[in-house]
Amino acid sequence: MAVNPFALQRKPQALYACMLALGTGMKAAGPASGPALTPRDSGRACSGHLFPSMTEALPPLNGPILTERLRLRPFTLEDAPVTHRWFSDPEVMHHIPGGPDATLEDTQNRISRYLQHGQTHGFTKWLVTDRTTGELLGDGGLYTLPNDPRVELGFRFAREHWGHGYATEMARAWMEQYAMMRPDESLYGIVLPDHVRSQHVLEKLGFEPVGEEQVYGRVMKVYLHPHRDTRSTL
Repeated sequence: MAVNPFALQRKPQALYACMLALGTGMKAAGPASGPALTPRDSGRACSGHLFPSMTEALPPLNGPILTERLRLRPFTLEDAPVTHRWFSDPEVMHHIPGGPDATLEDTQNRISRYLQHGQTHGFTKWLVTDRTTGELLGDGGLYTLPNDPRVELGFRFAREHWGHGYATEMARAWMEQYAMMRPDESLYGIVLPDHVRSQHVLEKLGFEPVGEEQVYGRVMKVYLHPHRDTRSTL
């Protein structure tokens, strides 16, 4: 399970409580700088209840986030030449509103939007890399819908990395982060009705279809995770 990097910016006692709740093996006596915390306090610290502001005006998540095989990190503008390979691929971008990036400048602008979104909301789309080799595999993360406070989980990978379970592994890590950042808010998935591959990933993660609506100028199938605190199903 990934530990929420936001906790590193809170009080030591809250950091200890969160790590205890996540099962990091720290002693239950509490840090020397503060009193011992009960298991109930520990869980509340991770969910944000000891610090209500954790779900409001959060600083940008800086990462990285590590999974068994993957390393998730923020984009930089220097990533544009390599990532343009899949952002410009018509097959990869076939189900993405707006389609493929026509030029390297389009990809640079895309990355700039992702970086700005992270500064504004505290989360955004990140790069997905191979934890062992460092190879760039794709991207994904959390993004707000246009003119809408709802947050969607999204992902895409270069064609040669399809079929390895990377999307599911990456998505679970982001669901853990979202559960800690916004434990009382729902998480959505927005896909085109004919994008069966992504629908299977969302369903495997426990998302359920709730209807169709116009999003990004196209009719999209909307999925909702039934549990607000997604940690309960991971």
